[in-house]
Amino acid sequence: MSVRPGPEIFESQLQRMLHVLKTGMEYHPANISAAGTRANRPVRAASDFAVVQQQAMGHAPFELSRSAEASLLAAISASRPLVLRSGLAAVDAAGLVDEWELHVAQDITPYQMAGGKGKQTLANMWDSPLRLEHDLEDTDVRNPVVAWLESAQPGNGVSARAWGLQQQIERVVAVAGRRILRRPAFAAGLIEPGGGPAHFDQYNNVALVLCGRKRFFIAPHEAMRWVDGERNGERNERHDVHPLFPGAYPQPTRRQWMCADLGPGDLLFLPYGWWHWVESEPRSVMTNVWVD
Repeated sequence: MSVRPGPEIFESQLQRMLHVLKTGMEYHPANISAAGTRANRPVRAASDFAVVQQQAMGHAPFELSRSAEASLLAAISASRPLVLRSGLAAVDAAGLVDEWELHVAQDITPYQMAGGKGKQTLANMWDSPLRLEHDLEDTDVRNPVVAWLESAQPGNGVSARAWGLQQQIERVVAVAGRRILRRPAFAAGLIEPGGGPAHFDQYNNVALVLCGRKRFFIAPHEAMRWVDGERNGERNERHDVHPLFPGAYPQPTRRQWMCADLGPGDLLFLPYGWWHWVESEPRSVMTNVWVD
């Protein structure tokens, strides 16, 4: 026999619906659903945006061809975003995850987790809703992602090829006459779907995805101003901006946003000052080269 919900249940559901209609968006750990935006604009999809200029790395994954090197050098010189696609086979992408997980199991060092979550081992991070954001500031603790790549034996495994690409990127940066500021790394365990906030950085970045996927929505610096935000964080953050759920506050238009959907082995050159909103898959790993 079914039990009919009481009036307090209907009242709760009504209040919830009114809240969704008022804010235009409801976030839930399992999904993001929309009931129209503040201005009743339709919800956008990633396919609505222009794609960042892209080309293949070359004939071999994790190896820049001369053409790809020249394109990356030109992008750095011109401060123009660029995606280089690795074309990494699914079996190699899976092999890279296996090699990372072996390193995760062997490294018992406690690392500081993002968001004030304390220190955890990589194994705990990988199996929990935690994020590692390492080497964003000065630290005496070695970067675990760089350490993993650097320890790979030449010619043995996919991670050795990934380390070769990391070194090739740094050589291109040197040819461009730029100075490397940091080599930070980002890793995510079983995180909830989502991303953000929209922000810009005061350096150039070459981001290389190793495991999982990341989606970057990017816009030129002049596309919006920090002072126009309703909810601002640091002087480079806009918490009221979401590329897929446009609000009423001044922000990049659909034509100004561009999308870069990155898989294992893909890299993005993101110029100094460009706004970006990043969405990460659970169990993703990315290394970066921050350049002046």
